[in-house]
Amino acid sequence: MEVRCDKCQARYKVDDARIGPQGLTMRCGKCQNVFKVTKAAPQQASPPPPPPDRSTMMFAAPNLQKAAAPPKPPEPGEEGAGRTMMFQSGNIKVPPAAPAAKPVAKPQSTMLFGQPVAAARKAEGAGSTMMFAAAAPAAAKAKSATAITLPEVPVPRIDGNAPTSEPQGDEAAPDDEKGALAEGADEQELRKRPGAFDKAPPKGLLIGVGAGIAALIVAAAAVVAVKKFGRHAPSQAAVETLASASAAADKDSLAALAEAEGRAKDALDVAGPRSYFPQATATLASIEVQWADALNDQAALWTDRGAKAAERGNETKKAEAETKAADFASQAKARLRSAFDIVDPALKKDPKSPDLELAKADYFRALRSSSNMNRELRKAVALKAEPARIALLQGLLAAQEEDGAEKALPKLKEALASNPQSARIHFRMALAYLQLKDDKGALKELKETLKISPQHERARQLLESLAAPSGAEQK
Repeated sequence: MEVRCDKCQARYKVDDARIGPQGLTMRCGKCQNVFKVTKAAPQQASPPPPPPDRSTMMFAAPNLQKAAAPPKPPEPGEEGAGRTMMFQSGNIKVPPAAPAAKPVAKPQSTMLFGQPVAAARKAEGAGSTMMFAAAAPAAAKAKSATAITLPEVPVPRIDGNAPTSEPQGDEAAPDDEKGALAEGADEQELRKRPGAFDKAPPKGLLIGVGAGIAALIVAAAAVVAVKKFGRHAPSQAAVETLASASAAADKDSLAALAEAEGRAKDALDVAGPRSYFPQATATLASIEVQWADALNDQAALWTDRGAKAAERGNETKKAEAETKAADFASQAKARLRSAFDIVDPALKKDPKSPDLELAKADYFRALRSSSNMNRELRKAVALKAEPARIALLQGLLAAQEEDGAEKALPKLKEALASNPQSARIHFRMALAYLQLKDDKGALKELKETLKISPQHERARQLLESLAAPSGAEQK
């Protein structure tokens, strides 16, 4: 019996013996649809035709080189109910048809057709018997008409009433074991089997890939954040601007200090707020302290002039000198406050900078606070600050003491060996020699100071006072 899947219309051939009274449950091997097959209701046999009217008509198809496609058998209608259909495996030997007359089918006749048929007519009347024969190859001999025995097609499901040992109910045997294949199914689809990529990847692999992608995203976000918000090294232009500021500060004149202060601020502006540039901040603070030293030097010189004017009885000159000395001292204090405001916040943000520690130590030195200065110097030494800069601060502190000139000179000479073009160090050595009453050494250092920085006004004033002391006394 031939059945069709009611979903995909795949065809199956089932032995009628397998179909029980309650039907046969099947699962389609193509779409896995479950459907039920029942035996067709027995049809009432038509009354036997009268003997005189019975006849047999046989049609044979010629053997062709290329067989034509088999025509679709006509579906029996109401008039064809109860017909008998016979199939044979080979060609039916058909006697040659008479060329003059064509047999006409009568009612209740039996018609035999060969397959494929070049041309065939429908049998007239109802209740006739139609016989179909399958065409054999051109080289094969004609065989007698025999009934076709259809091979048994195993089905994946049967119901409980069928006498078989196969799984019943909704359970179905594997397709590979039962071999229930849909007729006309696509060959590639039938050969399709689960492969390595048909299964879901392992859970551990998915977790690993996800973790790797997450790590890459986090790393990329960190790089972007550092570039956008993090601190970075200063540009080459900022470094060069700071070097020119330090060179101007070494000249130590008031005009040169004003130039150095401006360039140090420019270096910070060029570097930008996100730049890590503690050297520029420390240099700016040190320039402010150097400003305070120069202003205190000027105040000391005017104080000395006022004292000399008082000795000569010139009260006007004395008052003028005292006013200028007080003004210079006030400016020096303002510069020190500015230096502290620059270095202290920066050092709190970056306590590991040796440059900032040296700048703060220089601030305490200008305040004449030796204990605080020595504390900051110890921190700078621990941070591996430059020994020559440490020696300079120690020499400047010693030179400020009343009897510290002799101790200050070795430290100042050590600092000068590292920076021989520093007019500031030469001028401080000249002051130390004057404190030791060594006018010859003082003159030498003053001349060297003016050679490096011709606009150094304090060195020129001291040199003039040393060159003509007697003339000044006579006046």
